[in-house]
Amino acid sequence: MSESRSNFPARHGTPWNTEELQRLLVSIAEGVSLKKLTQTHQRSSGGIRGAIKRLLPSAFLEFNDINTVNDLSNYFNKIPRQEHNSIINNLISLSTAKTIAHDKVEIQKNSFKQNTPLPLCQPNTDFKDYIADEHDVIMLIHSAIESLSNKRHQYILLMRLGTDDSPHSLADIAVKLGISRERVRQLQERALGLLAAKSRYEGTPGACLKALINSIGNSPYDIAVWIYRIVHRDFVTSSELAAKFIIFTAGIPKARRDEIKNSLSLISQLQKQRLRERRAELAHARAQERARIKKERVEFIFSKWLAIHIGQNISHLLPP
Repeated sequence: MSESRSNFPARHGTPWNTEELQRLLVSIAEGVSLKKLTQTHQRSSGGIRGAIKRLLPSAFLEFNDINTVNDLSNYFNKIPRQEHNSIINNLISLSTAKTIAHDKVEIQKNSFKQNTPLPLCQPNTDFKDYIADEHDVIMLIHSAIESLSNKRHQYILLMRLGTDDSPHSLADIAVKLGISRERVRQLQERALGLLAAKSRYEGTPGACLKALINSIGNSPYDIAVWIYRIVHRDFVTSSELAAKFIIFTAGIPKARRDEIKNSLSLISQLQKQRLRERRAELAHARAQERARIKKERVEFIFSKWLAIHIGQNISHLLPP
């Protein structure tokens, strides 16, 4: 298992400080590719994308419709180069509070681990005072997974989540671990159950995510709408599996889990229906456009023929 974990970048999972975030923004403004950024910062592409969504001001991201590294790079391309530094400094200033808060949590976590011998069943309560927003969802899930004591459970969930922007199937993981696909599925379900159990303890990443979800309201449909938006915006794995990660990490009870799942299914069906209707509208519009072009072409050919024919008849009527 240690060999599998060694495939992750050197700084995978470590907190971002303001200096590193500033270097990241400068590189993105200069048009450095995501692949090059992962090599420079020794982090996964998912980690870099998560840092942008988690550390930069939410209002800035939403107003400029920034969801990916390419979106941020395109944003910088649209503004004068001489303004890049001032914009980056403003973003760093606005994000400092979130960065410091997250670094403080990680420092306390590392110090606590180094100085206090804990039994494996002791819950991690480093997020007790952390106030999360919707851009923290992936970070909270990662932290919850990494708090699991079983390294195999960690590995399977991280691979399924897609830490390198390339989620792995049960069959892929089965080959890597030398076990059956069904066994991988069993281990996955067991690990998700452990995440749900840990969320009962105050201050854990799961409890923090649960509080964030509870702030949305009591309606399973409203929660499902929120989850649907998050999984399609932030996750690289399938929307169904991403929703499962969120629901189990937050420790949502089974009855409520089923209600949310049914609402997600309904929302998905509605979205597919709207997509079909939109495609039908576009197909109808294209058909009308083709018919218009064909009609104009026929009219043009006919008018040209008619002009030639009339001209010939008139020439016959004229005296020699």
